[in-house]
Amino acid sequence: MNVATNETAPYNMSGGLLAVRDLTMGEARVEPDITAQDEYYSASLKMLVWIAQQR
Repeated sequence: MNVATNETAPYNMSGGLLAVRDLTMGEARVEPDITAQDEYYSASLKMLVWIAQQR
């Protein structure tokens, strides 16, 4: 979402953002699925979500 214009983004959410969404919606995942195509930020979010689920 573009906060300046209130328009929808022209691209899909990354895997890391999807993991955060799933965590907030209560849909737990087992382990992060990190692939070579994940950039650093997305992979980091996946790992942080996994750590958050351990508590």
